[in-house]
Amino acid sequence: MKELFKYLLGYHRVLFCDLDGTLIRTKSGKTFPIDKFDWELRQDVIEAIDNYMPDCIFIVTNQGGIEKGFILESDFEHKIEHIVSDMEFALPDVLHIDYEYCISNDKNDPMRKPNAGMIESFKDKFLFFKYQAMMIGDASGKPGQFSDSDKKTAENAGIRYMDVDDFVAKFKS
Repeated sequence: MKELFKYLLGYHRVLFCDLDGTLIRTKSGKTFPIDKFDWELRQDVIEAIDNYMPDCIFIVTNQGGIEKGFILESDFEHKIEHIVSDMEFALPDVLHIDYEYCISNDKNDPMRKPNAGMIESFKDKFLFFKYQAMMIGDASGKPGQFSDSDKKTAENAGIRYMDVDDFVAKFKS
């Protein structure tokens, strides 16, 4: 009952997560998945999340490949639902896991990272305080990374940020 009360009042720790390269990687080892089944949870990240003990996990991910025709939206929906299901099994103490994705490649789309639209949409659905929220991702602007879009998303939303590798180093047993 205490957890439900805390959940309803918004007194909970929220973790926003990028998807590709952060929560999952391809089984094939390729940069881009070969099909909707070419993924696996990163167990080091799952262990670190478990130790971090968030109450809610919200996945925020750009999926511009849908708009470009590389993957069907229905295939991505199938994939993300399975990812959420696997995460719920692996993280039974997390009260709620949800996701938002943006198929647009338009940098001006408020939902496309590094814009904060996906994070803001969760603020409209769930009560949480920004000081209780943090985002992890693999686009932190570090040498060798493709972008800093995850870090900028967190900055634009006014929440804390950690690179996924730093998060794992800090919270994995």
